Amino acid sequence: MIPSSTRPIPPPGAKPRFASFHEMPVWQEAMAAAEQVFALTDKLPRKEDYGFTSQIRRAALSISANIAEAFGRNHTLDKINFYFIARGSVTETQSHLEYGKRVGYLKPKSAEELSTRLSGIYNDVNKVIITLRQKGEGKGRGPEEQVKAKVELKTEGAPKVT
Repeated sequence: MIPSSTRPIPPPGAKPRFASFHEMPVWQEAMAAAEQVFALTDKLPRKEDYGFTSQIRRAALSISANIAEAFGRNHTLDKINFYFIARGSVTETQSHLEYGKRVGYLKPKSAEELSTRLSGIYNDVNKVIITLRQKGEGKGRGPEEQVKAKVELKTEGAPKVT
């Protein structure tokens, strides 16, 4: 990571540029959610260590991992693809939360609080995707690549465990 004292200062009104994925608020929030999943699943039955516990932990950790991978990619369409994968991991984690709640592994209030946090991450990842798409529209891409980049986004109302 570049020390903050040596990083160039962006002009007023410029969008933030990050020297590392560690600096991205969406990555930080995703990592915090993964830690929360770990804590929620720490006392689950040992018989679930290789089942539910493993599945929900891997799904939650995949969110921040794919955000980090997107950050490290050079091409806009690669970045967008990994942000979509991260978004898919958000909804996968929410599905596991719903299951955990239904079978009595997780307290409804805890599952709902975490699902709300995940909905925020879902929306933040969408904002990153939209920004990247707007930044890359028409720049050095042929018509076929532009069509591939046109993707419907659900920008509000991310799935939520109820």
